[in-house]
Amino acid sequence: MPVVPAAWFAAQWQLADPLNAGFSEAGSVAGLLMAVGYTGAIVALLGVPGVRNVLRGLFAPLGRMALTSYLTATVLMVAASPLRSVLGVPVEGEGAWQAALLISAGILAAQWLASTLWLRHHAQGPLEALWRRLIWWGVPRG
Repeated sequence: MPVVPAAWFAAQWQLADPLNAGFSEAGSVAGLLMAVGYTGAIVALLGVPGVRNVLRGLFAPLGRMALTSYLTATVLMVAASPLRSVLGVPVEGEGAWQAALLISAGILAAQWLASTLWLRHHAQGPLEALWRRLIWWGVPRG
């Protein structure tokens, strides 16, 4: 994939100014190129029969509860923010990005587990069901 070397160079450009990495032109370019690379890699892996089922099992619960997952992740990240300094987790400078990544990974793992368990008993997530009712004004679709 030709996007990989471009993403690598863009990431190096972004890391030249780590304090503004997420809020700069370099960050925007690097983020876009990495998103294209990740998407391309996942699409390519979906063509591999054994891997396709693993990816489907991994992403399907999160996809079926995307709205619920997005909003709960936002609430959890905002709630975790003041706790970071209390727990001694770096808020700024060296290690802050790694800490944020670990917190995000933990939230994602918890959401996957919660989504998997929820979907064993319900057709869709709670906010997705509410959204559907609001859109269709309570009229059953079909």
